[in-house]
Amino acid sequence: MAAQLQLPADIGSNPGWLIHDFQAMFRRFAVAQVSESLYRESAFMNNAINPQLGKIMPVGLAPMQAAFQSAAPVPVPAPYIFHIGHCGSTLVSRALGASGDILPVREPRLLIAVSDCLRDLQDPLSWLSASEYRAMERVALLAMERQFHDAQLPVVKLTSTCNNLVDAVLDQHPDRKALFLYQPLEPALAGILRTQQKPTSDLRVQAQYRLMDWSEVSGQQPPRLTELRAEQIAVISWLGNMTRMSHAIERYPQRILPMNFEQFLQDPAGKLERICTHFSLRDPVQETVIKGFASVARNYSKDPRRAFTAADRQAILNKSRQLFSSQIKAGLEYAQSLLATHQLPARVSELTE
Repeated sequence: MAAQLQLPADIGSNPGWLIHDFQAMFRRFAVAQVSESLYRESAFMNNAINPQLGKIMPVGLAPMQAAFQSAAPVPVPAPYIFHIGHCGSTLVSRALGASGDILPVREPRLLIAVSDCLRDLQDPLSWLSASEYRAMERVALLAMERQFHDAQLPVVKLTSTCNNLVDAVLDQHPDRKALFLYQPLEPALAGILRTQQKPTSDLRVQAQYRLMDWSEVSGQQPPRLTELRAEQIAVISWLGNMTRMSHAIERYPQRILPMNFEQFLQDPAGKLERICTHFSLRDPVQETVIKGFASVARNYSKDPRRAFTAADRQAILNKSRQLFSSQIKAGLEYAQSLLATHQLPARVSELTE
């Protein structure tokens, strides 16, 4: 990494200075200069964009904290999109990003680092003290509020392993709103199991995080990862995420909008209007988002001649149901066994049927 340079004067307000990552062991951020187009064109702002970043500038926690110390309060805080994975969050983020007044921030690597540090915080092996973590978390959340122009509103879509940040995100600003995208367990299993053989499958890459989150929300030690089959990991992941977010919805009933992705696809225009209203987006922005959805859905379908529809979604899931019927059945049975031994929210139980 390059030698530490002088901190840019506008780093606290200009998202062109991408605060890309945080290295806990060195207590420093990684900063790169980027364009607005990188935000708009990148599928995700995680490590996938590393080859496009060019020169990286390391900035210590203390000077970065000082740069954000006098950050002006934002009139409208950035809304967040939480989700359980494979349920249309990228589609919704791209739809909102059709408006130039929305800055889409999809799965930023910085908030993945914050999420990881939060998991480690109670561990004696954590590199950060509680006060250092709070300082780092504050900088990271304030960094998400920055705009390329005054009328712009960032909308942050987290990766599904970052759902442990829901309280921090909502407590950071009393007016912040969030969307929670989910799907019932059976289609969730059909969706995730079709990717299980890929090296990048969530079942492999995120399995340890999923078990840690399940342990936190259930209050029990998780099973050993080596003893779990793919469908059992998928069930634990779904139950952990749904339980955490169900509790959050109970705490913030007016601020989190839960939405079933299967129902979203039945009425995209109506559901996008509801999301825009929840996020307090102005009428011109709503109109642009809804009108631009057809183009976004065509890209999502990977067929420029037609938009992605609920029928396409069902065709994908039905193929998976045929290929992985025994695993899906075993997963649903495993879920019922966990529900019988764990006290989980009624909302979660209803969606396993």
